Amino acid sequence: MKMIHMQTDILKLLDRKQSNYEFFQSVAAAIKKKDPTIIVNKDCNTHWNI
Repeated sequence: MKMIHMQTDILKLLDRKQSNYEFFQSVAAAIKKKDPTIIVNKDCNTHWNI
């Protein structure tokens, strides 16, 4: 049972990091293109607790 919870937590963390990666990639593109409208997932949590 404990292993299932740990696997679930790891999957949630990976999903969150992927979401944050997409956010940071869009911020980088927005800076490069000088277009803030292309930023995705503006409300994502950028503070990772590991």
